[in-house]
Amino acid sequence: MSIYKLLQYCCTCAVYTVSLPALSATNSSISLEFGADSNSGQNSYASGRHKFDNKLQLSASRAKNQVIDSNGSSFDSESYNVGLKTDPSALFSAGIDKSNIQQTDNLDIDSTILTLEMNSLDWNIFISPEWRRVSLNTNISTRNYDFDSNGNSVGIGYYGWDPVFLSWSRSRYEYPSQIRTFNSRSNVYSYVFGSNTVNQVFALEDERTTFTAGYFFSHTSLSLSHSRGRSAADQSISIINKAYLAHRISEQWTLKTTIGRSSIDGSNTSTTFASLGMSYHW
Repeated sequence: MSIYKLLQYCCTCAVYTVSLPALSATNSSISLEFGADSNSGQNSYASGRHKFDNKLQLSASRAKNQVIDSNGSSFDSESYNVGLKTDPSALFSAGIDKSNIQQTDNLDIDSTILTLEMNSLDWNIFISPEWRRVSLNTNISTRNYDFDSNGNSVGIGYYGWDPVFLSWSRSRYEYPSQIRTFNSRSNVYSYVFGSNTVNQVFALEDERTTFTAGYFFSHTSLSLSHSRGRSAADQSISIINKAYLAHRISEQWTLKTTIGRSSIDGSNTSTTFASLGMSYHW
């Protein structure tokens, strides 16, 4: 289940792009965060960005996750993202990102993301087509199961009720028909791919919707978000609720923390997670 935890943590970090610009208008920043969850999971996240004189912005991030299952086995996951974007404060901006999410020896997702964005004093609207290549390892050492899983994301944010802000986003992905048969033939696929890989398939989502509401104080940003995602394999609904707080300690330093809970709709099991980090701006 470690890839789900990594996706969950990446989703948590995405809130920062909404909150931090209001706390710092500097050209460059570096962030480092550490987190843990109630299932003995641990994760870390590092990111940086730099805006050049021509207002072109370069960003990069890397996340790592480790989880220990009920049998005492340890699973490692990691991801990275590198992006280039035109002036984010301009009326129209565009960006391109290259990202990869990998769970060792089980699953690899390689993505190219194009973002087109429109900004005004009160509104932010974006659309992001995404081209993904997914690779699942099988128990046959010389064979992998590779397929395309393209998708798109759309979102809108409203800042006209300053200091309150609201945002909504939705992502959808396509999968080959075989993915939707994993649930009905799980024993067969566990033999072909291995149980760990099959677990990762159930974490692949065909859609996720997120709603965020927040408030900007003079030196602090607080946001609450609720998201629901649907598994492409068994149509189960995963829910993530979280709260994010960023506090500007000085002109250069920002302290940020996240706490949240994830669960599967209709299930009695849930995971509580939290993270703490610092950002340096210049």
